[in-house]
Amino acid sequence: MNRPMPTVPIPAEVPTVPAAPAPAARPPGGEPALRLTPGQERRWAAARADGWRSGFMSPIYRVPAGTDPGLLARALSGAVHRHAPLRTRITPGPDGAPLATLRTVPDPYPLEVVDLTGLPAGERADRRALIAARELAAPVDLATDWPLRAVLVALGPEGHDLYLTLSHVVADGWSLGVLVTELRDRYRMLSRGVTPPRDQWDAVWAAHVDDCHENPDPGGGLGWWRARLGGASCRLELGPPSPDTTGLTIPFTLPASVSDDLRRTAAALGTGTTCVALAAAAAFLARLTGVPELLVTVPYAGRHKPAHEPLVGLFNNRLLLRVPAGPAATLEDLADRAHEALLDALEHAETPFQLIEDEVFPGDAASTTQTAVQIIPRSLCDAPATEPGDVSFRLTGFPTARTRFQFCLDIVEPDEGPFSGWMTCQAGVLPPETARGLLAGYIASLRELTRAPDRPAGPLLAETEPVVAAAGLTDLNRARREENPWNASRSA
Repeated sequence: MNRPMPTVPIPAEVPTVPAAPAPAARPPGGEPALRLTPGQERRWAAARADGWRSGFMSPIYRVPAGTDPGLLARALSGAVHRHAPLRTRITPGPDGAPLATLRTVPDPYPLEVVDLTGLPAGERADRRALIAARELAAPVDLATDWPLRAVLVALGPEGHDLYLTLSHVVADGWSLGVLVTELRDRYRMLSRGVTPPRDQWDAVWAAHVDDCHENPDPGGGLGWWRARLGGASCRLELGPPSPDTTGLTIPFTLPASVSDDLRRTAAALGTGTTCVALAAAAAFLARLTGVPELLVTVPYAGRHKPAHEPLVGLFNNRLLLRVPAGPAATLEDLADRAHEALLDALEHAETPFQLIEDEVFPGDAASTTQTAVQIIPRSLCDAPATEPGDVSFRLTGFPTARTRFQFCLDIVEPDEGPFSGWMTCQAGVLPPETARGLLAGYIASLRELTRAPDRPAGPLLAETEPVVAAAGLTDLNRARREENPWNASRSA
């Protein structure tokens, strides 16, 4: 029997986020010490400097209407107990360096439940928007807050929204798929009266942390990256620089015809859909801004050992691809360049991104965080029902509080049917209407290029000029208009 859904009041407007609290003292004895990876230490320092308003992910999942919040809270407790990063508390020490300890997990785990089922459709939509904005605005301070914050919003027969706000200081995007799969499996056992194992995988995580400190560049690839990326001068400027890194996230679904052409083109070229989408982004952005090449970031899971795949933690890395793009190149050319660049980068993928950023681009982090493109199989995002009575988890939203990227595409690829996803940019650089126009321009460019992947990109992208002009994007390359090689292919 499902437990009744208690109602938690939602304010009429998004509350103002208070200033970050004073640093907490180191917790008293009783919490065992934990070592952080260099990447976690770096992200903690960045999130602390930003008042804890960044450094977390806020995905939204759709779960069935019959989901029992009591069982879900118990499943959450078991999952958090298993993975050390989800139990981590981090406080600043006397010298400001982070000090980490492991907390004791309550059972059931804290789960806020909000019932919107009795509201009219319009008011329910307004309240959902307020909850989403609240979750995105609420800081995650690991001295006082759990790394994982869970909110279940009951909507009606169509299902419920589950917000799983996860600290990006301690865990990566891959961890979300691990987490929802484990929640599904634990929920199944609990619903059948079976007690799931309350185990801990701390030893595997601790070995990984030690390895990160003892082998800061495991593959010795830093020299390769320095040679590959040194001298790159491809600063992307989609708008005037701004200190405001507030994320603006716009969801989209590719038309079925564009999705089919994307799959067909990738198959014909013997590459992945990511390389085709990345090549189209390079051509589109080069045409808009006049840059001769782009540095494109491709996220990488970074789980080099099988034992790491079922763990929640911070393993991921970023691969920087240097992709030249000119109007005479075809999509086949551009995708081939992206494919070769990705294969080469994967050979040196164990070099941490922060080492590359510090050594190759010292003091110029903006060069390494311009454009990001990834296509994620739907199977890595969701936890579908596999047995009768299962609770399924389907990713439906991924808003971003802060972003360093000017143009970031996260595209979800299902086994069949249209691709969908989110474009994220800096709200301080691009106003919403311009950002929507940028997305429309990219989709139009992808459509034209995948229709004729063997034709030069310049004339093909000239067909998108009406979309670009309508969005007010024509003058993005004003500073480079005289030397922009794409001008010759522009419509009169």
